[in-house]
Amino acid sequence: RQGRRVRKDYRRMVEAVVVLSDDRMRELISEKGWKSTRESASEAMDKLTRAISDEHGLVPVDWHFHTEEGHRDANGRFVRNWHAHISFYNYNFENGKSPLVQMSKCRYFKDEQTGDMKRDFNHNFVALQDKAGEAFKSLGFRRGDQQKFPGEKKHKNKSEHVSRLEKQNALAKKKFQQERKAFA
Repeated sequence: RQGRRVRKDYRRMVEAVVVLSDDRMRELISEKGWKSTRESASEAMDKLTRAISDEHGLVPVDWHFHTEEGHRDANGRFVRNWHAHISFYNYNFENGKSPLVQMSKCRYFKDEQTGDMKRDFNHNFVALQDKAGEAFKSLGFRRGDQQKFPGEKKHKNKSEHVSRLEKQNALAKKKFQQERKAFA
């Protein structure tokens, strides 16, 4: 495909995030230690990136684990947000095409109750989640539950989210002040 310019709106990079359960990661670290757990998780990430590359033609560029993020739960315990970011180059060098274009095509179905056409889950992205579940299965992780219909999950709006965080912050401050008084 020589002589063709790259479109200005072309998405060169595709990124994905793999989220791992804090409880399961804590179990693994207590069983195997941090170093062994990190090596096992790295092997699972390598397996996942190879599977995605082999099936969809995306070229793996890099991935990184993030272990420094998290939040405090209602009891003040730090719940770590274990996750990894994966980056792929969106070009299949064998056929000269963008794999994301093919992956992004979705199907529609007719709602039996209303008769309206609704967008179905994109089977390619559901398969990516299945691959992630399979790659981490040997470490005792399981794939997350799938929604029944697209858009079914209700997200909190910003004010609800901020309110929850403010309550957590106030609780953590109160607990800290109580502990500080106990040691004074």
